[in-house]
Amino acid sequence: MEDSRRKAIAFICGMHYADRNYSSLFDYTRGSYFFLDHAVNGQNINVFDYERKCYISGPFSSMFDYGVSGYVDFHVSRAGVIDVYDYKTSTSFQATVKGNDVSLYDYKAGKYFEYQLS
Repeated sequence: MEDSRRKAIAFICGMHYADRNYSSLFDYTRGSYFFLDHAVNGQNINVFDYERKCYISGPFSSMFDYGVSGYVDFHVSRAGVIDVYDYKTSTSFQATVKGNDVSLYDYKAGKYFEYQLS
């Protein structure tokens, strides 16, 4: 999976637990900030990814990534832990959220990616 899509997934997971609205994400792997907008309307979530210039929208359980025309499912498995499945790449992830830190394990890549909401 592309780093740009992975960070959008991390942002969505982090915002699920956030106590305020964040507009950027620091990617420790790439050593840089990325800007995303986040809005909630009822049960629908809209995230705009400025790097990819596209929306990821829908209910938290199954969001549509307009950048690749594919669904991404999110499931809270326990407090602070979200299991994610990306249908476009057939990739599973597990996100662990602590405060504004998000650790995302990519099962296909076999490694962790670290992020921070800011």
